[in-house]
Amino acid sequence: MKKSLLILPVFLSLFFAQKTNAQTIPNADFETWTNGVPNGWGTYFPTVAVTQSSDKQSGTYSVKMETDPNFGVSILSLNNGNMVASNTCSSFLNGYIKASLSANDTFAAAAYFTRNSDQAEAGGEDVTSLSRSTWTPFHITINKLPGYIPDSFAIIFFLNPDISSTSSYVMIDNLSFSNTAIGTELGTQMAVGIKNVSKQNINSSLYPNPANGNTEINFTLVSASHINIKIYDIAGRCVKSVINESRNSGAQKVLLNTDDIQNGIYFYTITGDRFTETKKFVISK
Repeated sequence: MKKSLLILPVFLSLFFAQKTNAQTIPNADFETWTNGVPNGWGTYFPTVAVTQSSDKQSGTYSVKMETDPNFGVSILSLNNGNMVASNTCSSFLNGYIKASLSANDTFAAAAYFTRNSDQAEAGGEDVTSLSRSTWTPFHITINKLPGYIPDSFAIIFFLNPDISSTSSYVMIDNLSFSNTAIGTELGTQMAVGIKNVSKQNINSSLYPNPANGNTEINFTLVSASHINIKIYDIAGRCVKSVINESRNSGAQKVLLNTDDIQNGIYFYTITGDRFTETKKFVISK
């Protein structure tokens, strides 16, 4: 079981609190620091888990996220969780990573874009459990509609350790937005719930969470749609297909029996005719 189970969309409300003016990623190479925190970035909790590192891909420094001995999860966000102004939305978030992740530990990264809204309209979110012993280029694919023009964006990183883990770390360096990808996809792509790409806002939820035995997945369909619900583990493997059927509009309830799935962190993905939504949950029996 995790010390702390965090879902990236939970923190979206923090991102949309305030906007500042900029056109590029502030301190994207993590070269400047003040009071132990990279300038232009911030952490959510009093923590020693985000530090300056001289092990870098280029330049002088990188940022290092480590297992927090008290809280567990380590979080780093651009502009202290506030949106950064931008009128462009590139196709990829690029960067370099060096990581050592213990078994069952995960690292997640996300970039979100919006325009006069309190919801993400474009973006990408990846989760990985892979270690990388040398500096490795990576990218995250930004899902967006053709011609989409935002007014701001946000970036957030999570290191989420298993309760028995005390030594995982991730180092990040030289971030950039581009229409050309470098390296490979950081990890398993998770849907952000893109408002303009998802023509329906289904507002899904799973209860109870943590799940134990029979669990309900609830969501709302604005219009009738064929629905496919699948369960994925943290490595991106499909462990269960829940339903694959047509549903009428209105409130929906789908029963998920977790007796045949091992304890751990999972994602459920609901795919319809014009939308996809993915959220994280935990099974604890």
